Amino acid sequence: VSYVKGFHNAEEGQKDQLKWYEAIWKSPNPLLAELNLDQHAAVIVSGDTCARSKPYPDSILHACNVLDIAPEDTWYVGDADRDIVAGREAGCTTVGAAYGYIHPNEQIVDWQADYIIQHPIVLLNLLSKSLISK
Repeated sequence: VSYVKGFHNAEEGQKDQLKWYEAIWKSPNPLLAELNLDQHAAVIVSGDTCARSKPYPDSILHACNVLDIAPEDTWYVGDADRDIVAGREAGCTTVGAAYGYIHPNEQIVDWQADYIIQHPIVLLNLLSKSLISK
């Protein structure tokens, strides 16, 4: 929920820079509808969408296929090592979310994500810089 709250607190201009986002959940999640995020997502992938779940990249590759976007042009954010492994295997830029459901003894730097962020607004700033540099 902290990710959602942080995203909703972003500046409107920053939100507009994101053309789409997708959500990969372990199972169908009523929270998406409750927060009206299902109306903004271009694709929602849940745990039963693909035959194999993370750390396999199938769910990410499925979302990229539906969106007709190359994985190497995609940023994948996760709050677990298996998320970063899946993103890396798919060919995405990976972002470790240090504000997620992380065990206190977990060392997020060990995941070897391309970026580690402490708050969702940092993701928007990174994406903005990435778009400007292209």
